[in-house]
Amino acid sequence: MMEFDPLTSRIGCEVRGIELSGSVPPDAVAEIRKALVEHKVLFFRDQHHLTAGEHVAFGRLFGELEIHPFIGANRDHPELIVLNRSPGTESVRSLRACL
Repeated sequence: MMEFDPLTSRIGCEVRGIELSGSVPPDAVAEIRKALVEHKVLFFRDQHHLTAGEHVAFGRLFGELEIHPFIGANRDHPELIVLNRSPGTESVRSLRACL
């Protein structure tokens, strides 16, 4: 059973109790869509097992995906952009200008 834990009173919600790899049931997609509309940003923690293809397939459950014209992307799945911050690197906030 999925759990939705709002992170602030205005935006953001952590979603637990679902594995996004493979086939996501339509009723779960409907619940996730409702939470996305309500909270604007959803966090699915511990989904390290997802392949790039599964990530894209999950995103497509919510509509057509776009390919960003400026930010480099995954060669096999250009719909994906990896935001990664390692110690000593600039904050991902610097990407706002590109988005």
